[in-house]
Amino acid sequence: MTDAEVKQSPEQNKDLPSLKSKLEELRNKKEDWFKKKEDLKLDIANLIKQIKGLKTKSDSSSKPISEIKSERDKCNNEVRELIKNFKVLSKEKEEKLSKLKSPADPAAITAQIDRLERRIETEAPSFEKEKELMKAIKSLRKQRDETKGVSSVYDSMRKLSKQIDEAKMKAEGFHKQLTDRLKENKKGYGDFMALSKRITDLKLEQEKAFENFTKFKKEFSELSKTLNDKLKEKQTERKAQTKEFEGVKKVRKEQDEKLLKEKVDAVEEKLKKKRVLTTEDIIAFQGIQEPKDI
Repeated sequence: MTDAEVKQSPEQNKDLPSLKSKLEELRNKKEDWFKKKEDLKLDIANLIKQIKGLKTKSDSSSKPISEIKSERDKCNNEVRELIKNFKVLSKEKEEKLSKLKSPADPAAITAQIDRLERRIETEAPSFEKEKELMKAIKSLRKQRDETKGVSSVYDSMRKLSKQIDEAKMKAEGFHKQLTDRLKENKKGYGDFMALSKRITDLKLEQEKAFENFTKFKKEFSELSKTLNDKLKEKQTERKAQTKEFEGVKKVRKEQDEKLLKEKVDAVEEKLKKKRVLTTEDIIAFQGIQEPKDI
């Protein structure tokens, strides 16, 4: 058997490169899908972290919406009550003014009295003129005394008006807080829903990536086993052929040795009989075998 006969034929090995190429292709696909699955896992974890951040931000707000709304309503009720009291005082003022002979603002009367008194002090009027001014002052003082009740009502109304303005400002402040919080919550809810939808979509992608990874991993394992089996089979065949070849070589060697011995014996016989030796006889006698292809 020749060396060429020991080696496997192309027909026996032609499917191995194809199997190796296919195995490498499956390995790449398997690893690509595994990487995609892991990348999606990180993306999902980041989105979940963002959702937790939204919840933490909502929980850390200084006041809940219900409390802000309650305080706003409390201020609005206070405004309504103050306005109600203001209307009562306004009606009382009108009633008191209607009873006066010449209704006037007490502060205006006091200012008029002050002007007349300054004229007396600074202008040095005649006796008659001073009497006239003093009479006017006396009349104004009487009129002011009559309006003292109205003056207290005016004071109460001014105080109530200030309280109404302050309560309105507080109510408007709470209303703005409430509006801002509702806007934030609406936006936060929208962000939460968008993140939740994105997480759901990514989980579906992750499941698909895992399915593909599992599929190509199984195909890779099966093909790897097939290739290993073929390589083992090839190795077994090669060992068997090598063993057979060694056996053939041994037989041929034994045959050659036997033939050489026979030739040597024949040469020795010729020498005994003093016959002429040929070149072949001399070579055989020296134990040198002509090269042969095995």
